[in-house]
Amino acid sequence: MMDNLFYALWRNKYLNNRVRLKRFENHKIIIDYTYLESNYRHLLTLYTAINNKNNGDRDCNISIEFKCSDSDQFAQFENFEHRYLINCLYLTIKGIDINLFHSDALLHITKLTLELDNYEETRFDIPQQVTDLTIRGGRFAKDIINLPSGLKRLDVVFYPVNLNTLPNGITSLSVKQHILTLPKFFPPSLSTLDLAWEVNKGHPVCQLPDSLTDLRMRFEVHDLPTFNVPYSGKDFPNAIFSIYEPGQLEHLELYPWVSAINIDYDPDSFWDQKLDYKQIKTIDSFYCSPEPLIPGVLPPQLESFTCEIYDQSLTSGLFSKHLKSLVLCEFDSPLTVGVLPNTLTNLQMFDFSQAIDQPDIIPNSVTKLSLKDISLVSPGALPSSITDLHLTCLNMFPTIINVIPNRLKTFRFTVSSFNLMKGLTLPVQLPSSIMDLRISLPNLGSIKSFLHLPTALRSLDLYNVEIEKNLIPNGCFYLSTNYNKPISDNALPPSLTHLKLDIYYDHSEVINIPPSVDLLIVSYENLRVNRDVVVKQFGVLSLMKKHIETNIDKRESNLKKNLLNLQQTFFAGWGGFIAILKRIFVSFSSI
Repeated sequence: MMDNLFYALWRNKYLNNRVRLKRFENHKIIIDYTYLESNYRHLLTLYTAINNKNNGDRDCNISIEFKCSDSDQFAQFENFEHRYLINCLYLTIKGIDINLFHSDALLHITKLTLELDNYEETRFDIPQQVTDLTIRGGRFAKDIINLPSGLKRLDVVFYPVNLNTLPNGITSLSVKQHILTLPKFFPPSLSTLDLAWEVNKGHPVCQLPDSLTDLRMRFEVHDLPTFNVPYSGKDFPNAIFSIYEPGQLEHLELYPWVSAINIDYDPDSFWDQKLDYKQIKTIDSFYCSPEPLIPGVLPPQLESFTCEIYDQSLTSGLFSKHLKSLVLCEFDSPLTVGVLPNTLTNLQMFDFSQAIDQPDIIPNSVTKLSLKDISLVSPGALPSSITDLHLTCLNMFPTIINVIPNRLKTFRFTVSSFNLMKGLTLPVQLPSSIMDLRISLPNLGSIKSFLHLPTALRSLDLYNVEIEKNLIPNGCFYLSTNYNKPISDNALPPSLTHLKLDIYYDHSEVINIPPSVDLLIVSYENLRVNRDVVVKQFGVLSLMKKHIETNIDKRESNLKKNLLNLQQTFFAGWGGFIAILKRIFVSFSSI
């Protein structure tokens, strides 16, 4: 009996650990010292996944980054007993003692980010175990950083890194500079290259290695001869050729590795010629033709087409049978059956409010759809394949339940007028499949009387919507709101642990954090809260202390009350202990 019990407990512990590690796989948890000092026990549960203390094994890829710009906190970090939990370090160098930076306490750091003063003169020898290095700033610095020989990834903005002295084993390189000095060769191990510049100088022809698999650059016609790109049939979808004149299209024949173009000029003369280049798979343009596009003008292998301004008719045969993504921002002309290919999965028409009265107008392959309104959409006309629907200006709310697909997972809509909601005899029930919902009203108002939120809801974003009791179903764990009035403790379900507040920067009232909330997400740092809470601001986890009243007598009475509550809670039983275990990792969420 005891053996079975021991096995069951061990099995449950093992499975819980594996589920937890899977949840945080490939995630980065960014913290400051207040969080590290108060919550390091939570991080300890992930430590075996980060760096096993005995043999250095890694069970999964989890990054815990310590962000620091204060020299005193950095000194405390170096003396902190559990500093080995941190494998990533983000330092704003100004004000930090460089001697501390070179101490042995940082030997466990493998990913390092340095934010430099533009005129930094201090020399940095990056620790040899660092394999991932990011440098921001230091625009006018000169040769102050020695790169480690084992570096695999380098990301530089402004700092004038010497591209002729890169480590031979580097696989990923990103450099963005005002003046870019190119080397004759890049390291033969390089697989990802991202370059951006205003002035390009150096060798007249730069040889890119055969190992390259991802080229992330925006070229103009005079840049193309500078780079000798190996071509063996593979294309580089992130290498974009910007075209400013129709005659520049002819250069595509010399560079078969170019598959994405950006058109940035007056369209009147452009659409007179065909884009029948088989290599082109992506087109991004601000303007399109003032006349309707005709079949044969677009590339036969086109997979993605984006146009900001086009409101002419579309005809059957215009798009290739390879098209997967179509974005027409200002399109509002009628559509007929057969115009859109059945390979399309992403369809964005933010101004479209025309009739959709037949099932095959929107292909059954579409999974993500954006429209302006659905007033003229017939029931059953939208395919059941749609799981993500966005309505930019809803004009007829009661019809929504008869039109939207019943397999929807993500639903976002903006109501054009609050008067649309008045006069409803019964609340509208949204499809039960919806898990991610965003509702935007033109003015602050209540939706409780005319809308039932789906019980499967997990994430909710409300704009100009009053937060009321029994509005949000139990099971929802994330709420984003701009509601700046006090939220009562019973207004949120016990499942809700993440609260994002988009409130005014001059908000002066003390914010009541309901008891279920473990993580408060804000963009304004000078907030006052009624209790200690973990805060995520710009992606960094920290601990926000509760606002303390200045009245000493009131503070003393509150202290006595808190001690009494603590005593009662301690002897109340074990029920609260189980609840704590369920929520102990909630502040790590990447939401």
